Amino acid sequence: MNDDGIDRDELTVLIFALRYALPRHSYAPDLVCQYIAGKVRDMSQGQRAQVIRELEEAGETRGPFGYGDYIARAAGERLLAVLREAVNNDE
Repeated sequence: MNDDGIDRDELTVLIFALRYALPRHSYAPDLVCQYIAGKVRDMSQGQRAQVIRELEEAGETRGPFGYGDYIARAAGERLLAVLREAVNNDE
């Protein structure tokens, strides 16, 4: 893990992509979540916490800012597990 994490602009784009993808009824949520999962190792603890918050909020929200369907929820939950494992391994 890089102590500074990934570039702030890159993190912003990943968050935007996640917010856009999760409500979709398509392959977008899985694609975006898989991409972010590949970046988890390079994220700082704070950046991981930010993405975790985004996923938890999506899980609690109905409508245009929540998960679009069960496929999106499964993709989000897989990413959440990867993030939490990384946080636990760094403690």
